[in-house]
Amino acid sequence: MVLLKNNGILPLKKDIHTLFETGAGAADAFGLMGNYFGISDRYCTYLQGIISKVSSGTAVHYRPGVLENTPTKNELNYAVGEAARTQYTIIVMGNNGNLEGEEGESIDSDTKGDHTSLALPKSQMDYLREIYQRSHRQNEWWCQE
Repeated sequence: MVLLKNNGILPLKKDIHTLFETGAGAADAFGLMGNYFGISDRYCTYLQGIISKVSSGTAVHYRPGVLENTPTKNELNYAVGEAARTQYTIIVMGNNGNLEGEEGESIDSDTKGDHTSLALPKSQMDYLREIYQRSHRQNEWWCQE
């Protein structure tokens, strides 16, 4: 996990009423394995980790909202509106072994698993921008392409 910028919002307060987690990697154990991996019986997704740490009075909601490397086809994406209405939103983005890694394992890579850029896939950047544009909260956003 990489924190891009913290303007004092972390650590989150314990009295959160609603928290929304979204993104291609939020509930994806495959993304935790990295490029070179073995099998483990102790994977904990970001969603599981958040749920295990919030207060009992916190409602945690989840929707994937975006596919890792494929444009969203359904224009009616409930995740975008939910992100705008929720007290806090955690967006989990990045790559997994389908996009980067060994040649034969990176089945969704046009470059045989090699990266030509450090940018997130276009589908994820578009999703982040859509959430930003629809957000009515006063939270500071920071995004670097």
